[in-house]
Amino acid sequence: NFIYIANYRTVKWDGELSAYTIDLSTGTISNTAVWKAATLLDAKIGSLGDSDTRTIYTSSTGASALKSLTWSNLTSAEQAYFDTTKLSQYADWNTTEKAAATGETLVNYLRGQFRYEDQDPLPISGFGTPARLYRDREKALGDIVHSQPVYVKAPFYSFTDSGYSAFKSAQASRTGTVYVAANDGLLHAFDANTGQERWAYLPAPIMKNLWQLADENYATNHKFFVDGPIAVSDVNIGGTWKTILVGGFGKGGRGYYALDITVPTAPVALWTFTADNNPNVGYSYGMPMITKLGDGTWVVLVTSGYNNIPEGSSYAAADGKGYLYVLNAATGAAIKTIGTDIGSVGSPSGLAHLNVKVADFETNNTALRAYGGDLDGNMWRFDLDAGTASKVVALSSNQPITAPPELGEIDGKTILFFGTGSYLGQTDLSNTQVQSLYGIRDDGTTTVSMAGLVQQTISGSATRTVTSNTVNWTTGYGWYANLVDGGERVNLPAQLYFGTVIFASTVPTATACQPGGYSWMYFLDFNT
Repeated sequence: NFIYIANYRTVKWDGELSAYTIDLSTGTISNTAVWKAATLLDAKIGSLGDSDTRTIYTSSTGASALKSLTWSNLTSAEQAYFDTTKLSQYADWNTTEKAAATGETLVNYLRGQFRYEDQDPLPISGFGTPARLYRDREKALGDIVHSQPVYVKAPFYSFTDSGYSAFKSAQASRTGTVYVAANDGLLHAFDANTGQERWAYLPAPIMKNLWQLADENYATNHKFFVDGPIAVSDVNIGGTWKTILVGGFGKGGRGYYALDITVPTAPVALWTFTADNNPNVGYSYGMPMITKLGDGTWVVLVTSGYNNIPEGSSYAAADGKGYLYVLNAATGAAIKTIGTDIGSVGSPSGLAHLNVKVADFETNNTALRAYGGDLDGNMWRFDLDAGTASKVVALSSNQPITAPPELGEIDGKTILFFGTGSYLGQTDLSNTQVQSLYGIRDDGTTTVSMAGLVQQTISGSATRTVTSNTVNWTTGYGWYANLVDGGERVNLPAQLYFGTVIFASTVPTATACQPGGYSWMYFLDFNT
């Protein structure tokens, strides 16, 4: 039994994925890693730095077939992305170095080869002294910042859909794989037991900017590439059950990618959905939600995300409004686009995070409704079958919602638990607007007012208490509690466990130059 931990180093901008044993009886985690993926990955690079044994896939824009990421496999348009004249250090190179800095050597560098890294150029037998061209790295694995590792082994759902039981039995011995995205531009698939990289995947929309990884100024000019969350689920595609992975680019781009990972050693590219498909797709921080419509169609729900506005001459038609996209899980085609009509180019909606209420998560993953909040303080309900959006509650832009709501039930009624506050950019650091915790009943139609909520009061310094004023969940709509410290806010999803809802708040320091701040953990009876 393992626990997998990802981390990264700034300045060097490399990453690590480590496996530790965990005692399931005591919860004790070992102090020493069983394996470290970056170390094992570096062993796949030849001793001379000019070869590797990695399996790295990519695909051309608009194409689903995977191909090996090698210079000869790239189209002429793709090869043009690897133009070394764009590197900051190009002007300092002599004629010999410029001749050595080909697109092919740059692609090989991005595969992890160190033959032309800017390191001490010891003579290498058969090569002489290598040219020092590209940014020096200590590890081939890039920084893992916002992506969380996802462990996938045998199917574990109990769907009652036709054919699923047979699929589950057939895949019962499937080997475990850990998937994680990194800012080397790759989704990595690691053997869960050994830590060996099975393969990596470069989504086509990311390829055009990867040359920046080799720039000598990268330490102070870091870029994000494949930086978003990963969702995995079993779905029925054309009558055949498969396991699919859908990932977002996060801060690295405007869009999502999908792979069929039914066979962990043989991925199949499915689709990408980006701002090139729809200009109103913004930066994709939200978790893709893989679910099923009432008519049985398996879909992926994604949002318009952050900053879905024009960028220079690109995405001129983007309007900054909030959208939910219902994508066909097999093709990525938008079956429905549900707009909120809130947001503008000057003040984009920021509808980024969703949660979905389903009939039964384990046996019947049919979506009944989706929920998501925006930067204007609106919590939305989305009727996926009708294709409509309406407000559960309308707060204000002083109380932005930047995490998905947690969903629970009290007496058969749907309750949304969420906090407010933003921690996205430097301007948020000094914001001291009062933020709040909420537990709100959704009856499917009403836009709840503050008058319909019971106020609870937070008090205390070293430890805190919260009042438990009675909430009538039949006639009333829930409760709220204002956070008390200046700058305190909630930017993480609440968690509900056996009647206790847990909120984590943070109080950051007022400037980016002062690290730290502090947090509070609230453990509340979800009834009050």
